[in-house]
Amino acid sequence: MIIDALARYAAEDPRSLAMIVNLAPVSYADLWRGIGVLETRIKDAAIPRGARVGVAIADLRLAWFAILALEKMGYPTFAVPQNARVSQLSLANVGAILTDGQPHGTAVIDGGVAIVDVSKGSNAPSPGMGGATSRPEMERYVLFSSGTTGFHKKVQLTGALRDRRLQSQIRRRAYGPQTRHFIGSLGPWTVHGYLGPLSIWAQGGAIIFHQIADVISAIAATKPNRLFATPGLAEDWMRQMGKSRIDASAMRISVGGGPMSPSLWVAMQEAFRGGQFFQVYGTTECGGISDTQIRSETDLGRFELNGETELQVTDPDGNPMPAGAMGAVRVRSDLMVKQYLDDPAASAVFFRDGWFYPGDMGVIGHDGRLTLTGRFAEVINMRGDKIAPG
Repeated sequence: MIIDALARYAAEDPRSLAMIVNLAPVSYADLWRGIGVLETRIKDAAIPRGARVGVAIADLRLAWFAILALEKMGYPTFAVPQNARVSQLSLANVGAILTDGQPHGTAVIDGGVAIVDVSKGSNAPSPGMGGATSRPEMERYVLFSSGTTGFHKKVQLTGALRDRRLQSQIRRRAYGPQTRHFIGSLGPWTVHGYLGPLSIWAQGGAIIFHQIADVISAIAATKPNRLFATPGLAEDWMRQMGKSRIDASAMRISVGGGPMSPSLWVAMQEAFRGGQFFQVYGTTECGGISDTQIRSETDLGRFELNGETELQVTDPDGNPMPAGAMGAVRVRSDLMVKQYLDDPAASAVFFRDGWFYPGDMGVIGHDGRLTLTGRFAEVINMRGDKIAPG
């Protein structure tokens, strides 16, 4: 899906904007050529076919060239999360970790895995830049979820499941060729940091990354019409803005990854004048559950269900609770995985009888909205990062 779309946009509208990285524009022709250059460098590394390949590249422009080149070549791929040791991810059959020769934040590459510096090598694109050849039922990407236990759990996406999620996201959020989506420094080890750019590129829109200081000036300069932040990032932005203001009358602003406080919403309303605000609820395991517009303070923490995901609140025995009663939240849809990869113990706890239990407690009101009331899983939410107390 995605590689064929990129090839088409590069051929039909090569000057169209694909991304902006630290204020530098990248056209679809630039993106396609970058994929070809990285394909050449990866081929030169002679990574075994079928092996998983990790990406630990600090520069998001180069990281995405690498991820898309691996997609085209049919390698199962993952991005190394921040605060992670590669050995602790316990992924089998890792053929190499791609780097750019720079420090990788707090990620640690260990365990004797081959390291390939793809910042060096031939600048000639691979010849015969056709479409991807991988089969849709094969593993395409591994995401890492910490929402249920605070430790990295592996969520395996096949090509078919990934593409269904892309189509759902495009439909629910009305992405199109005019979309300019700002996600700042959000990395491809996160669910929106991975699926967000792919959804935009599948429609011929532009994604905006910013990894350096002065994020607010970057938002003002790039004029996005979509913006995503976690509550922690949004709070940082509010501190940066001070008394400055941005005309957001054409902007849809989504906050997810944790609860949005009334004070944060008031501050963002003041800072982003005229914007439409949405709270996002979803999980790496099952995809998006709700994109609910916030029109007043009474909407905060109350989620309208998207109709693609079945959601229930249950008692300890798994029986559905009536409206107004608090219990454990469980969800199911054809966008969810059925288990964690290589972790039967965690799978048995959080995937039961065809349902996924994200670890949340909640209440479904008589209006059909879900209100989250707490957690039953032992996890501390640190500004959107889920951390086990131990």
